[in-house]
Amino acid sequence: MSTIEQEIQQRASVAPRVTPADIEAAIAAEYYTTADRAFRDTPAMQGMQLLTLCVLVLKNGFTITGTSACASPENFDADIGRKVARADAVRQVWPLLGYALRDKLHHAPAVAAAVAQLQISASNCETNAPIHASEGRHEQAECSRANGESYRTAIERLQA
Repeated sequence: MSTIEQEIQQRASVAPRVTPADIEAAIAAEYYTTADRAFRDTPAMQGMQLLTLCVLVLKNGFTITGTSACASPENFDADIGRKVARADAVRQVWPLLGYALRDKLHHAPAVAAAVAQLQISASNCETNAPIHASEGRHEQAECSRANGESYRTAIERLQA
């Protein structure tokens, strides 16, 4: 854990924020190569083996690329290149998740209002179904049950 992350945690902020764990949780896969392998048919290949590429695939399918390059071939180390390229890609994920979180927070009141309305509708359906059934309107009772279930499904999707 970085010292900055430790300092943030010590301040005990309870507000939602993007954490390093959120970044890692958003990554579905990662791939590494060097530019000479990625661009085999490129005429100017000199130095391409010193450029390391990292591709992070996020869980939603979006891809982020990070790079690492060294000036001298003698300094090239594949493991260090992968670490630096990955760190570069991870730095680019932060603002994307920050935007997504801010957007979610912005829409939270509207989502909460929609959930409340759907809960009322689901409750009404659940209340009406037995009444319809007792009056012999079994088809209408089944419709009310189905509508209540639809409202509950919508609530789950909104809260996800």
